[in-house]
Amino acid sequence: MLWVRDFTDRSVLGLFNMRTTWFQSMNALLIFVLTPMLVALWIWQENRQRGTGVVTKLAIGCFLASLAYGVLVIAASIAGVDGRASWAWTFLFFVLLTLAELHVSPVALSLFSRYTPAQVASMMMGVWFMSGVVGNYFSGVMGSFWERLPKSTFWLVVGAVPLMAGFVVLGCAGASIAFLSSTTLSNEKDKPS
Repeated sequence: MLWVRDFTDRSVLGLFNMRTTWFQSMNALLIFVLTPMLVALWIWQENRQRGTGVVTKLAIGCFLASLAYGVLVIAASIAGVDGRASWAWTFLFFVLLTLAELHVSPVALSLFSRYTPAQVASMMMGVWFMSGVVGNYFSGVMGSFWERLPKSTFWLVVGAVPLMAGFVVLGCAGASIAFLSSTTLSNEKDKPS
């Protein structure tokens, strides 16, 4: 919210100024607005056999989060050191970040509940929620650079994290597919003719 308070022009057509706290509600509002549209898109894709898999949705979510921070890099560059960027940049950031969240959070919860053995399902859900704790800790660590870095550089560094995570997700999926394929091929070779 420091970005909104100090570096965002919150004036709407010169008629009124949006309060900083209104921006905190954008994510929740956008979840209600965007979820039905995204679910409809996923259903439409599935009905045409063009649905995206779980791993692809997770990677898309990571890349969308990185793109959201890219929007703030542009806004910070436009605003300069002492200037203010339009509130529309921050709104676009929240749209992209909410879409990213919708690609990651429910999909990952589904992944954990669907593919873990029943004996450890509760523990694995706890592991998923613990990852949020770790993520929030590192958000605080990264936030300590807010005063030290130019804002465009700060957002660039923050945006690099989900970008790398997206590539890690895709890499792990590729490695898993390669492993499973090689295991299947070696099992086929071992079968008597």
